[in-house]
Amino acid sequence: MRNILITGGAGFIGKNLIHHLHEDSHNQIMVVDDLSTGDVDFFESYPHLECDLQEPINLEAHVIFHLAAITDPQYEDPKKQYDMNVKAFQNVADCAERCGATLVYASSASLYGSLEPPNKEDKINCLSEYSRSKRDCELLAAKLDTRHVGLRFFNVFGAHEDQKGRPASMIHHMVNQISRDLRPQLFKWGEQKRDFVYVKDVISALVLAMDAPSGVYNVGTGKATTFNELAKWINEGLNKRITSKYIENPYEQYQTHTCAHLQNARRGLMYHPQWSTKEGVEDYIRITRGSM
Repeated sequence: MRNILITGGAGFIGKNLIHHLHEDSHNQIMVVDDLSTGDVDFFESYPHLECDLQEPINLEAHVIFHLAAITDPQYEDPKKQYDMNVKAFQNVADCAERCGATLVYASSASLYGSLEPPNKEDKINCLSEYSRSKRDCELLAAKLDTRHVGLRFFNVFGAHEDQKGRPASMIHHMVNQISRDLRPQLFKWGEQKRDFVYVKDVISALVLAMDAPSGVYNVGTGKATTFNELAKWINEGLNKRITSKYIENPYEQYQTHTCAHLQNARRGLMYHPQWSTKEGVEDYIRITRGSM
């Protein structure tokens, strides 16, 4: 029996991970969440601990998935966001070190900032307190004696994003808007490119990380998609013809092009994405329609 602790387990990626791990009867899962944005009903369906990770935790596990963080890029107090993310990580890392657990944690492609893709793990350009918090979490992990695997998620989308609100993926918001015949707003002229990765591939990467060598790995598709392409695919999937509304970009610091370099992930993590962004969008729409 493998004891697995998942922080942020009532959130978007956490819920998808738990659904996957729960299918294996050899996994004993403990969900840890402060429920600031998580799904309360889901949380209470599993062995759980409502916990403020700003305080030390003393739990036993073979594997710890640390997914909890303040991820909102427009968070009202960036310094507080930084402090809370780093403090929570330190407490989880201390717990992993104390019980000898493998620590698998969520990092972010925001570390690449305005660097030209393909984005490789050895070059970063942090432009926000959020990205700096993730960078410093990676530095803390590198000091650990226990196995530690950081996954730099690119733009993740998929089922169970409902609780995220504004920080939910662009795809989640566009599906909601277009399904209600609302025009999605894109920054002029919709040719910005991002590496959008389907949550099912992210879950595969998390599971692989339990047995991977210590290090930091990109998790994306390795291909960038324009915002205009997304709007087109979502319209097709919903049988709509809703045109986009183009607006000025109000953000000084904005990633206009990201794309994961996956060589390290393929070699060390054995990660090979199974879903193109278009296929992921189609599957997500199929799932979403079933819940409407």
